[in-house]
Amino acid sequence: MATLMRNKLELCGRLCADPELKNTPTGIPCTTVTLAVQRPFKNSAGKRDADFFVIDLYKHHATFVCKYIKKGESLFVDGWLRIRSFLDPARGERRYKTEIVVQSVDGVDPRKSEEESSFDTDEFFEAALRRSYDITSEKGVT
Repeated sequence: MATLMRNKLELCGRLCADPELKNTPTGIPCTTVTLAVQRPFKNSAGKRDADFFVIDLYKHHATFVCKYIKKGESLFVDGWLRIRSFLDPARGERRYKTEIVVQSVDGVDPRKSEEESSFDTDEFFEAALRRSYDITSEKGVT
């Protein structure tokens, strides 16, 4: 009997700041963005809390996000989680870092006005399915 194992991550939220395109020491385009994702339930005060995810983007993903997505706009990220361990030379102890490895990204919709703003997960996913950008093809599909 085969064992099913899966590490899959889908996030849809809004950028917390304008992305800035940089390059690694070897010249690969990169950027780091923070994605605010509202929780699907309200807290005791009747408001929706959000979780904040730091996402590192490289190559075509970084170029795409920096060119087309701005602060407050929606971004759909598809990928998986990776936990990396390393030895911290300052403390002399093993440290762990959870990273989001991005497989594809998609700009969903520009930010709505405050009157219209209501987080609807189904609406985001439907829009994400209509437009997609995948690094494996190196070009966006509209």
